Amino acid sequence: MHRKNQGLSYALYRLICLTVLSKTKKLLDIPSCATWSDNGTIVAGLNNGTAGNDSTALNEPGSLYITSDDTLYIVDYGNHRVMKWKHGAMSGIQLGGFIEQPQVIFVSTTGNIYLMGFKLNPDAFNQLYKYDSITNSWITIIRELSSTTPGFYVSEDQALIYVADYTNNIIMSYNLDGTLAGSVVGVVSEDGNDSYHLSDPSDVFVDEYNNYLYVADSVNDRIQRYKIGERRGITVAGVEIGCELNIPVEVIVTSNGDIFAQELFKNRIMKVAKNFTPKCVCIFGCLDSQRSHSLYSFQFDRHGNLYVITDQKHAVLKFDISLKNCRK
Repeated sequence: MHRKNQGLSYALYRLICLTVLSKTKKLLDIPSCATWSDNGTIVAGLNNGTAGNDSTALNEPGSLYITSDDTLYIVDYGNHRVMKWKHGAMSGIQLGGFIEQPQVIFVSTTGNIYLMGFKLNPDAFNQLYKYDSITNSWITIIRELSSTTPGFYVSEDQALIYVADYTNNIIMSYNLDGTLAGSVVGVVSEDGNDSYHLSDPSDVFVDEYNNYLYVADSVNDRIQRYKIGERRGITVAGVEIGCELNIPVEVIVTSNGDIFAQELFKNRIMKVAKNFTPKCVCIFGCLDSQRSHSLYSFQFDRHGNLYVITDQKHAVLKFDISLKNCRK
């Protein structure tokens, strides 16, 4: 990432790049009535939240992925590495070697690990890597993606990689070997706010059970849903359905159809319920103590506990789920 960039473009790029997708074929089961604790506990990184570069520490962690056994895969941006952190462990294990600017990580249902990384030289562009556990190295599978395409989703059942191309206002698809499959939704190099257009899409989520594709349509302040294979989308989160969003840059959808969206400059996570009242609820960044910090990424584990990375600490924070409101 170009740290010399200033203003909206850098801030948007920085936070979009530090967002990882919590996508699994089995959608998360989180009750619509759930709430989360106000205070988080450190589960990865030093207990005092300071930076470091050994196996117990992190330095500017940017994004993470949580697998079904509660293992954390953390993009340790400041240390140019990816760390695997077992549940309850005091230290992590580095996967592969040096990555110039690691951004977003994804673990498939079969355990394959994918990483989006930014490469400055000789030209500025993103590359998609796949981890080779035999050689403990990152193998490049897609070269020279747009410099602003960090959000992606891998469907090994469909044998496709979906990439949110922020620059060209489209969602692209690639075969698992990295060859181009074609555009999926959006109109190439055209922005717009109708049902066919996107404006700076930054994230993509695939519901493989119901055959839906969700897009964080950032500048249009909405989440769009598409039936896979169709190009006309409908708005499922945003002012049109009674829940205003402000530059959503990450989207996660649960089994009951609830949508969780990370907002860029408000640094909060909003829940948009499908069949629950209230429909629109802030679950993180609602308190003054949380709102003052930049939010880089959020995830849920299989129990529904919330994990976040902010610029407050060089660590991953866990916020416990509560179902007390469900018993009323």
